[in-house]
Formats: sequence, C-alpha cells, structure tokens
Amino acid sequence: MDEFKEELALNSTALEEEAQKIVQTSGLLTDNLVKANKIVWRMLGFIWAVMICLLIAYVAFLPKTIFYSESGTSDRYARNTAPASQKDLTAPSPDSSSPPPPSEYFPQLLNRIRQAQLQKDIDLFLSVYSPSFPDIGKKREQTLKIWKTYDFLEIQFLIDDLQQQDGRTFLAKVTSDIKAQNLDSNEIKRSVKSYHVSFSNRSGKWLIQDLESLDNQK
Repeated sequence: MDEFKEELALNSTALEEEAQKIVQTSGLLTDNLVKANKIVWRMLGFIWAVMICLLIAYVAFLPKTIFYSESGTSDRYARNTAPASQKDLTAPSPDSSSPPPPSEYFPQLLNRIRQAQLQKDIDLFLSVYSPSFPDIGKKREQTLKIWKTYDFLEIQFLIDDLQQQDGRTFLAKVTSDIKAQNLDSNEIKRSVKSYHVSFSNRSGKWLIQDLESLDNQK
C-alpha cells in the first residue's frame, strides 16, 4: 500500500512538472506571437512611411521636372534657330522676293480691279497698272468719269490663252463681264468685252503693262 502511494506521488509530481512545462511553452508561444505581431506592424508602418515619403517627393519634384524640360526645350530651340534667323537676315533666299506663279497671281490681280471698280477706289485701281502703262493719266480720267455715271453691281473676269513671252512677260486674253447701273436713269446694263492683256514684272511685281481691246479688231 505504501508503495502504491509512493508511485502515485511520483506520478503526480511528474504530471505537475509536465503541466508546468506546458504552461511555460504556452507562455513562450504567446510572447513570440506578440513579438511577431509587433515586428509585422513595425514593418507595415515602415513601408507606409516610405510610400508616403516617395509620394510627397514625386508630387514636389514633378512640376520642377516639367518646367525644366520645357525651359530646356525652349533654350535649345532658341540656340538652334538663332543661326538660321541670322542667316535669313544676312543672306536671304533668292526665292523670298520672287513673285508668285502667274497662274496664281493674275486672277488676284484682276480681282483687285474688280474691288476697285465696285468701291470706286482710284488708288487701288491704278496700283494694278505698270507706271509705264501707255496714257496712264488718260486712263485715270476716263475711269473717274465712268464712276460718276455708273455704279458697278457685278464684275467677272475670265483668263484665256495665257502665254509666256519671256521671263518677265505674259500675254493673255481677258474677258470682262460687267453689270452696271446708270446713276441718272437707274437703267442696268450688261457689258461683255475681251482684251489682249500684257502682264509684266519689270518693276519687280506683276502688273498690267499694256491693254488692247479685241472688240475694236472685229
């Protein structure tokens, strides 16, 4: 009986020691979990802090980067274009002062006559004719006299048979279709006439050098 009691006592002691070990192990596990959680939260906090710093730095640095890029581009452009501008001023291209192609310029020239007739602008009208146009003073007086009698309502020009005579002269057949109103009788008349026109750029720009009515030759 005493042996049995002694065995029970030994077993109880062993169980108590095992229980203490389990308690100690549980305590260690709990402490480790707490430490692990603290480490994880510290790492997360560090990561968030780094991300916030990077975001702030990006926002603060981005406008400066864009401004610098634009300024740099502008400076490079100025440096690259300065010699070209200087070259244009010192040595202009021969084509810069050359007149437009006749196929484009002559209709514009006749359109200036149309505008001058409609507006009764004698300076604009005479600017189309060469200073060496035959009897330019007489043509001025005739034009002013016609304007005192008529108001021009519609004017159209048609260019035919454009031929180049030399490097500075073109000949063409120009037909005018004019509708005008008599200021005294209010009568409206329509006149269609054809002319043999000589265009020249002897003065440095294309102008009407000579004009001959083809209706008088019929």
